[in-house]
Amino acid sequence: MRTEYEMNGQPIVQIVDTNQQTMIMLFPEQRAYMQQSAAAGSMPRPSGDTGAGADPCAGMPGMTCKKLATEDVNGRPAEKWEITQSQDDQDMKLLSWIDAEHRFPVRQIMPDGTIMELKNTGGDTIGGRATEKWEMTASSPDGKKIQASQWYDTQLGMVIREVHEGGFSREFRNVKVGSQPADLFSIPPGYKMMSMPAQGEEMPGDAR
Repeated sequence: MRTEYEMNGQPIVQIVDTNQQTMIMLFPEQRAYMQQSAAAGSMPRPSGDTGAGADPCAGMPGMTCKKLATEDVNGRPAEKWEITQSQDDQDMKLLSWIDAEHRFPVRQIMPDGTIMELKNTGGDTIGGRATEKWEMTASSPDGKKIQASQWYDTQLGMVIREVHEGGFSREFRNVKVGSQPADLFSIPPGYKMMSMPAQGEEMPGDAR
């Protein structure tokens, strides 16, 4: 996936390759780039087998998944998985219910006891595109709740609008579907590799 944006007036291009689990940052004004491997679990899993029973941990280093059952979540069939992530010689486990149709989590119980749940509230049209509206609720063990609304585009297989408590929102507009040239997703000729900044250092384009 290629995303183009500006930071402090400078153009930046981000290219995410879920199959290779890499992220490339291009800086056109400097004709430079940075490249890094994704941390375990920080990207969508690679394309490929996404049908019923497909392993949600496929292509995710340090993560293993065990299917436990098939259950209904708010009237929708879902696969219940136990997900184990190994980090710093410790195992963290969470439970995830994967929607049988769309293959994304509709309920999760995090290691700290937080419960996230999505509920389909029907169809809606956003920017002329057919979507499903989903209500998200995250409940923490101390009783606090966070709510948000998401509009899932079934053709694109992604959320194109979301609205969170506190006023934060984002939306894809003027969506046009079509094939793209392969060179949009590769490092342009003549670009020099830069080192990723150490913690606390500024990225190119950050304010100075």
